[in-house]
Amino acid sequence: MCVAEGSEHDVTLTAYFRRHQIALDKVAVSDGAAGGRALSEGRCQALSADVSELASVRSAMEDPRGFRILADRISREPLAQLVREEDVDLFNVLRWTVFAMIAAEELGVTSANISEMAARDDPDIARLLGANAGNGAALGLDEAWARHVIADVGNYGEVFERNLGMGTPIALERGLNALWTRGGLLFAPPLK
Repeated sequence: MCVAEGSEHDVTLTAYFRRHQIALDKVAVSDGAAGGRALSEGRCQALSADVSELASVRSAMEDPRGFRILADRISREPLAQLVREEDVDLFNVLRWTVFAMIAAEELGVTSANISEMAARDDPDIARLLGANAGNGAALGLDEAWARHVIADVGNYGEVFERNLGMGTPIALERGLNALWTRGGLLFAPPLK
């Protein structure tokens, strides 16, 4: 099995195989791209990495359809935005922007229907889109900040599908990145 030597994937893979008393023949590679090349060349039978990296590596292969991502998961690590520790304001804006995009998906607000949804008499949608003041001010932003984001890039599901989803070369299923109401892990705290 190919794995980036010394990476978190290497540590996790080794621990998993040891815990389950399974023999492991590791092929050390420098990174996911090198693992993809080694897999394509037959130097290993599998590549271990996080699902999004596996999907990205697969999409760059000469014959992506000749490889599949197994349903088995040996660990779960959330991937998220990263900012410098002292940049608390930016961290809060990024965090609440992701939450707003998730909430928009859950509420059915999309880039295509945002004007129609804004006209509804729904307090959750009104808070999300800035009709009820408070969320923008708390972040030092315009009250319609989430409305601008959703109108410009879409809700979480739209962004996922456009960049990683089944209609892209990466062809990644939502899986655990689906809303909690659809079998995934995603939910946002209330925007109050």
